[in-house]
Amino acid sequence: MTIESLSHNIDLVRYLLGDVARASGHVMQDRNQPEFDISLSATLAMQSGALAALQATWASPVPATRHALVCGEGTAVVEGPDQFVFDSLRVARKGQEGERVYRFPLPSNPLGAACAHFLAAVRGEAALELPISDGLRALAVSTALLTSSEKDGAAVKVEG
Repeated sequence: MTIESLSHNIDLVRYLLGDVARASGHVMQDRNQPEFDISLSATLAMQSGALAALQATWASPVPATRHALVCGEGTAVVEGPDQFVFDSLRVARKGQEGERVYRFPLPSNPLGAACAHFLAAVRGEAALELPISDGLRALAVSTALLTSSEKDGAAVKVEG
C-alpha cells in the first residue's frame, strides 16, 4: 500500500510544500499476507522545514477518504465517500468564524481516467502530464518510509 497508493499523497504534499528531506513511518502488515503493508502512519520533514503527516489504510471497512492541509493561516479539507472519490472542500481561515463548504461533482471514475491517460502515453498517443522524475521521487519517499518502519520509525534521509 505504501508504494502503490501513497504515491498520490506524496505527490500532493510535494506539490504544496516542496521536496521531502527525511521520512519517518510505521506500517502495519496484513496478518494473512505479512509481506504486504495495509496501514501507514508517517511524518515527512520537508526541505523547507515544514512537516507533513500522512495516515493511510486499506484495513478500514469504512469507505471514506479525507485529505487535509492544516497550517497557521487556516485549514482545507477535501473529502469523499470512497477512495479516489471526492465531493466536498471545507475551508476555514484564521480570524474568520466557521468554515465554508464547497460541494462539487467529479468524474465517475477519476482513477480510470488517469490510468487511461497513462496507457495512452505509453502507446505514444499522448504526452505524459507529469515527468517520470515525479514518480521516481514518490517511490524514493515510499521506500524511505518502509525502511524507517523497519528501524522502529527512525527518520530516514530520502535519497536521490
